[in-house]
Amino acid sequence: MALPDELPTAALLRTVLDEGRPLLLPRTTSGRLEFAPVAALSALRSGAFGISEPGPEAAATALCPGDLVLIPGVAFDRRGGRLGRGAGWYDRSLPPRLAGLRVFGLGFAFQLVDRLPVEPHDRSVDAVVTDAELWRPPPRDLPADPG
Repeated sequence: MALPDELPTAALLRTVLDEGRPLLLPRTTSGRLEFAPVAALSALRSGAFGISEPGPEAAATALCPGDLVLIPGVAFDRRGGRLGRGAGWYDRSLPPRLAGLRVFGLGFAFQLVDRLPVEPHDRSVDAVVTDAELWRPPPRDLPADPG
């Protein structure tokens, strides 16, 4: 669920549920995020930072190949870099190299910039979805461009 200054997600999440697709949302636990299934947005409760999240009765579920994870950010760059709010929640919580897991940044068009500083622990995104476009970074030549 989006914070007030983030791209709204409620309509998208309702569509996912209306189409009968599985929906996992993050909840905070012990300095990490875990993902739990949601059957109705009305079942969410206020969690850390006032963000709606699944309650403790929803069992944590591992992310799998083929899952699409939408993550917010303060900014995204045209190389797949993401700048979060500084606490590293998603960097710590997403599986580092789960084949087939797609991670898309979600934000407003003005949040997509040419280049951000990135650290080795920062989780990159496979694409950025904004209110104006879907943008995918070109493949990188890692030996020539490791950072």
